[in-house]
Amino acid sequence: MDSRIKDITGNKYCFLTVLEYSESINGDAYWKCRCDCGTIKIVCGSNLRSKTIKSCGCARTKNKPISIGEKFGKWTVIEISSLKRHYNICKCECGAVKEVGSRSLRKGTSKSCGCSKKIPDLTGQKFYKLTAIEKIIDADINMWKCRCDCGNIVEVSGTKLTHKKIKSCGCFNRKDLTGQRFGKLIVLKYNNSKDNRTFWLCKCDCGKEKVIMGTSLVRGGHKSCGCARYEINDLSNKKFGKLQVIKFIEVRNKGAWWLCKCDCGKEKELLGSRLNTCKVLSCGCNRKDYSIVGKKFGKLTVLDFAYIKGKDSFWLCKCECGKEKAIARAHLKSGATRSCGCDKSVSQTLLTKLVSELLKNTKFEIKTNYLPKILYNKKTKAYQQLDIAVFKDNNLILGIEYDGKQHFKPTNFGGGKSKEQMEQDLIQRKKLDRRKNRIMKKNNIPLIRFSYLDKINEEYVKYKLKEVLND
Repeated sequence: MDSRIKDITGNKYCFLTVLEYSESINGDAYWKCRCDCGTIKIVCGSNLRSKTIKSCGCARTKNKPISIGEKFGKWTVIEISSLKRHYNICKCECGAVKEVGSRSLRKGTSKSCGCSKKIPDLTGQKFYKLTAIEKIIDADINMWKCRCDCGNIVEVSGTKLTHKKIKSCGCFNRKDLTGQRFGKLIVLKYNNSKDNRTFWLCKCDCGKEKVIMGTSLVRGGHKSCGCARYEINDLSNKKFGKLQVIKFIEVRNKGAWWLCKCDCGKEKELLGSRLNTCKVLSCGCNRKDYSIVGKKFGKLTVLDFAYIKGKDSFWLCKCECGKEKAIARAHLKSGATRSCGCDKSVSQTLLTKLVSELLKNTKFEIKTNYLPKILYNKKTKAYQQLDIAVFKDNNLILGIEYDGKQHFKPTNFGGGKSKEQMEQDLIQRKKLDRRKNRIMKKNNIPLIRFSYLDKINEEYVKYKLKEVLND
């Protein structure tokens, strides 16, 4: 034993008595200990001193499972619950059967079904305006039927009576609302009280009668029986921004729809609530920024406004190749779209077509944009893909990559990038290319790369694939 280790032989920690030094592991001293139950166990010294470990494990099992027939206070265990873990079906001396937790039984938290608690007899007693008549037997809690001085019969909790939380059926602070008008509602008479709240029978101007809480009437929570929700405010000939309301169309999806005419001459159906809240002020012509007409964005020249879709306006553009196409204004401004699509790699499409034709009637199969498991990157949590993957008997035997301009020079791929961002993208792309080469070589799978500078034709592709084609 190292002289630096303090000797604790003979010391007792809870149920464990230290017998002798055992060994040192990673700078921690371990000691041979005997538990009070007789079990020998090797324990770390720091765990002994901090009382993290108090026994060989027997302390956890000291509370033996409760067996049928055991008695805890007035409870007698008659069955172990099969639905809930650590629960027992117990029978009280009064005859009540209930599920009780093992912990509650051992600690004495639960000793009976509640019958041992004496419920005071409140019959005939008066609490302010309430007089207890009789106890409600069927109720799960201590409930009493009481008569108020005003003559109403109410059901009240015994605890609320004894703690003086309820003083009346609700008439104590009740104001007489009979005959008063609240919006479209006229109060006819008092209806009932529940949980210290008063309810009144009201009649709406539409003829319907409804029982409504008094506080809701006074505070303006209710102004009608509900018919006011479906009232349609007349918006005819009103103007909202550039929109002039012409006429009402219909109620659709619980909303009123109106036909409106914009200052630009276009007619449009709009929801009344959107007009009232000024969420719509035009047919969408406000988004038509004609200042971009004639401007050039990459290979595209804006000719005219096309249409509006969603929240963006689309503009008719002409590409340098002669093709016309509708492009979103946001894409033109951000540089995300620089052409009609003609500048996309034609060579990559041609390469895929030539490889598929060359291997069409052979025992080889090809898949494009394939994501092999071996190219999974744990850092980025993503797969690197192979442009073309060649299979034989469902086994990957060859990978084919087409490297565009972005693999060799800083390019504004997608648009809206600074020079520093383009240079960082190039460094990252080259790093991923080297990783792909390394992994493919490690797994003995050839990887053929075609450059954007290569002239892609059938002879060149055959030359590159000669090893596979000769197999």
